[in-house]
Amino acid sequence: MDNLRKFVDQQLPRIQRYRDYRDMFEKQKDIDAVIVATPDHMHAVIASNAMDVGKHVYVQKPLCWSVHEARHLARKAKEKKVFAQM
Repeated sequence: MDNLRKFVDQQLPRIQRYRDYRDMFEKQKDIDAVIVATPDHMHAVIASNAMDVGKHVYVQKPLCWSVHEARHLARKAKEKKVFAQM
């Protein structure tokens, strides 16, 4: 419990926060992978943008809303040589 309190008091205030994922992708060059756990209608959009900037992606289900989006993400992952998983 002391470790948790220490983390909350000392580390959380220093963590960078963003309101827009595009700003995060632009500014945070030290990120290797992204977990997409947003409202369902944004999963494919954010995953595609993350792959565009070379990030590996783990997407909460549903991965996307249509077969077209699923095929787009599969092609994008292969093209950008990143891993994508649902």
